Amino acid sequence: MAAIEAVGTGSATYFGDLAILHYNMLKAHLGQHCIRVDVVFDQYKKMSIKEGERERRGQESAVEVKIQGPATPTPQQWKKFIANPKNKSNLSAYLTKSLCELGMSQLRPGQKMILGGGCEDGQRAVMVTNNKLEDLECLYSDHEEADTRLLLHVQHAARECKRIVVHSPDTDVAVLCTSFCSELDCDELWFRTGVKDNQCKVYPNTQPEPLSWATSMQSTTCFPCHNWL
Repeated sequence: MAAIEAVGTGSATYFGDLAILHYNMLKAHLGQHCIRVDVVFDQYKKMSIKEGERERRGQESAVEVKIQGPATPTPQQWKKFIANPKNKSNLSAYLTKSLCELGMSQLRPGQKMILGGGCEDGQRAVMVTNNKLEDLECLYSDHEEADTRLLLHVQHAARECKRIVVHSPDTDVAVLCTSFCSELDCDELWFRTGVKDNQCKVYPNTQPEPLSWATSMQSTTCFPCHNWL
């Protein structure tokens, strides 16, 4: 959730504007050298160890906000809003629905956006292309954490992309990418973090090395939302 918390409302007055803001941030990565963007959300399950921890921390005390549509006002107290797992779940579902609608109407031929974990059925994953939405059963998953679920997206993306960039502020995602790099069948796996172009190129059995941005090969960008989101 770190990226969404960092963006906050982004000066958006309504949730519809906030959805457009996040769509534009994602679409900005698509171009000549990037054909696909994956967005992976956390799931908020009642029957989980993490749910007990949330209750212990009192995160359920924040008021639940129902997002009825694009005209629903964004909360003035964003930190309190985002502290409630129900609000995170509602926001994930709304953003997923909005990103699907915006993608179908605005993505160019050849571009695709793949979303996992944010649907009402958290196991579901969908692929959005120009004027088309389809289920990707091969990416269905019951992983609660986007940190681990995104590895499935990385492996799937490696079938068509030579370079894959995972964007996250969390060090545990960098560790997972390093640990499983050899099993993901990637030609190149990059880990990107920070507010600027601070990037690491991840190889199996080596420490990440800071490298400058390269744009020479077809690539995809994978965002663990609720890491990205």
